[in-house]
Amino acid sequence: MQAAPSMADEAQRLIGGNGVGLAARLGVEHEATAQRLWEVAADAQWRWRDRAEDPLLPLAQRRGAQVVARSCEGMIAELVAGGR
Repeated sequence: MQAAPSMADEAQRLIGGNGVGLAARLGVEHEATAQRLWEVAADAQWRWRDRAEDPLLPLAQRRGAQVVARSCEGMIAELVAGGR
């Protein structure tokens, strides 16, 4: 996935490249509340879903964005199930 460095860094973090805990993946403090985790995960999910559906981006970038959006959806599902 060829992307701007900040997008690539965020994508790597969100899919677990910098740690598998929700706080690490979402880039928030370890003691973040479930509400804060939910807000950040939902924001990231929508942002990456928008990128995945952007017809101006190359196919490889859209597919990469789909992976990141699905990862965010998984984090939201974990929060719904009571995970942190």
